[in-house]
Amino acid sequence: MPHSSPFLLLPLLLTALLAPLTAQQPAASATLQLPRGTVHLDQPGDGRIWAKGDDWKASFGADGVAFVPFLGAAAPRNFPLALQLVRVTSGVRDVPFAAVGRPLPRGEARIEIARGSVVEAYDLRAGGIEQMFVFVDAPRNGALAVELAITSELHGEALADGACRFRNEHGGVDIGKATVIDAAGRTAPCTLSFTPERLRWTVPAEFVAAATFPLTIDPLITTSGLLPAQVTPLLLPDVAFVGSWGGWYGAVIEEIFSATDHDVVIVARDSAGNLGDTEYVDFTSVSWIRPKVASHRTASQFLCVAQRAGSSAFGIAARLVDFSALGGFPTLSALGQIPVTTTIFEARPDVGGDGSILSALPGDYCITWEANGAVFYRRIDTTGAFGIVQTIPSTQPATNARIAKSCGSNLAAVADWTIVYEQEVNASDHDIWGMRLSRTGQAGVPFAIATGPTDDRHAEVSAKADLIAGEPWMVVWDRFVPGGPFTFAHFDIHGAVYSQDSAITPATNLTSLLLRTTSFDQTNPCVDSDGIRFAVGFAERPQAVADVQPYLATVHVANGSSLDVTAYAELLNASASPDDHLQITSEHSGGASTSGYMAVWDVTLSSNVVTSVGALYQGHVNISSASYFAHILNGCGQMQITEAGLPALGQVISITLVGAQGIPILALGTSVPPIPLCVACELGVDPATAVLLLTTNYSLQIPADTALIATQVAAQGIDFLAPGGCASPILATLTDELLITLL
Repeated sequence: MPHSSPFLLLPLLLTALLAPLTAQQPAASATLQLPRGTVHLDQPGDGRIWAKGDDWKASFGADGVAFVPFLGAAAPRNFPLALQLVRVTSGVRDVPFAAVGRPLPRGEARIEIARGSVVEAYDLRAGGIEQMFVFVDAPRNGALAVELAITSELHGEALADGACRFRNEHGGVDIGKATVIDAAGRTAPCTLSFTPERLRWTVPAEFVAAATFPLTIDPLITTSGLLPAQVTPLLLPDVAFVGSWGGWYGAVIEEIFSATDHDVVIVARDSAGNLGDTEYVDFTSVSWIRPKVASHRTASQFLCVAQRAGSSAFGIAARLVDFSALGGFPTLSALGQIPVTTTIFEARPDVGGDGSILSALPGDYCITWEANGAVFYRRIDTTGAFGIVQTIPSTQPATNARIAKSCGSNLAAVADWTIVYEQEVNASDHDIWGMRLSRTGQAGVPFAIATGPTDDRHAEVSAKADLIAGEPWMVVWDRFVPGGPFTFAHFDIHGAVYSQDSAITPATNLTSLLLRTTSFDQTNPCVDSDGIRFAVGFAERPQAVADVQPYLATVHVANGSSLDVTAYAELLNASASPDDHLQITSEHSGGASTSGYMAVWDVTLSSNVVTSVGALYQGHVNISSASYFAHILNGCGQMQITEAGLPALGQVISITLVGAQGIPILALGTSVPPIPLCVACELGVDPATAVLLLTTNYSLQIPADTALIATQVAAQGIDFLAPGGCASPILATLTDELLITLL
């Protein structure tokens, strides 16, 4: 349980009182929403323009369009339909056009490719693409026709109404009946001529002869509704916080478009959980998996990294996502993709950012990954410029590297990241190691964290608690515990706190410390720091039960040498489906002075339906909404006492007296049983220890000392010489007593 301790408040030593407290319930979980009803445009750097709607994506190049329908996550791969303009005729004569053109975005939802005599244009809609061939002028002596080459694995067929369909057992693409319209608004149906390799629309000669140019042919391309509505699986989320524009969380999520094509989206929410902007980090045909994200405070920026997997690209890729303020609302803008590495064996990236608000300091990101039994790292700045690739020395195969979310806030005396990773002794014995890396790239010496015959895996590391002495950081991991004659084999979570590369607490069984059932599995922990304490998340599964449940707890260093509980584990989501892959970030890691957290995880609803959710968490003790500022003794006059702020370690609170009719005095001290001053007025602050302040407003920054957790301080206003109060022993009225519990 939390411990009470005396502390110095102003010049007076107050006696701390410990009340029974419970952990704070996290905010209700909410789905990390994806953009619907919106078209996204992107130029990732592969020479093509990409667009994405609700159930399709497409790329546009010099040769035309490749439309990719979403056929469900179970589809074994993408089945694009490529259309290329290959011939234009007027009557029996060919009309010259440019076979190659440069696609250009026109506004937010239109792409044009100029081809000389004809402009190939695409109006983009959430539900499909309107393909248009626009003729500023054309010969009037015959029917006008456009012919397109078709490239696709989908089987094509003409439909009776003049449309055509391309399909397989998973679904397909519909190309609607083409219509021609001239500048005067006259319309006519086009005639379809179709083979599996060619598509030809013909405008009647009589319409061309009477047309007012420009003249447009405009079929509609949509995903064919051959299957019931498909849910896009969303999995393996990660989250970071940036303190810019009032503070925003950025959650990156892996979206399954097909079995070989996973996309990544970033969803922004403010510190109150309100949904902000959403943008795709990648939706090309190259699969991005296992996304991770960090932030850079002074650049108002996120960096997302992911592992690329596919026949055309491998290795690690990154993408910068900038914040900008348009119309007073922060928006996300994905900059060009950055190939960090290009080798097939490179996998499992992670990224750390910079929470400092001091722009004069060199501020980079650091990316870690693994390949061929070794762990690598590389710095990258806010423009996408790289440092050199470096390897962490290891005597055993090294894998599963993780890096702190931030190298420190502006208050950090030493700005550096911690990288933790596994070393494999054998298949049933893995050790946890760590290494410090400075903001300027200077690497420390690797050091052991958990070694010996135990199997220790899946380590995660926090940013530093750099508001307290020693700037400690925490590492957590899970450990396999073999079963015995009367016990199940199971996993427990462990943790330890370090200052630089020296342990200040022993490795501690967090399963036991948090009073969890030791025969259950507690796995996949995560951790971050609010600058003072550490929020720890984990997944718990009872024996022989498929359901996995996510929990969050908060711990702190007590007496400078051991771990203690600030807030016991709270269930984040009580769904009957497995909730796993929990990740957490603090606002402090993103350069904020506030102490909140956001946790994200995925929920497996069925074999092909996974969604990602998130929840806010304060990580403090308690409580009901008013318990930390409790008005426990009614006043007896006109003057009132009010409060503002959150009485958490490291935070600022203010106490104000309003409505005084005499001389206002603020009394601070220890709460005692009510002392009658007269029939109507009772004093709740111990007069023997109280400090009296001749003021109507007082602000106090709570010291960043974990020994103060659960300390209670009383405040009461005295309106000296106010009418209608006590006449003896003093002429005064009193406000309510305000009891403040430090979180």
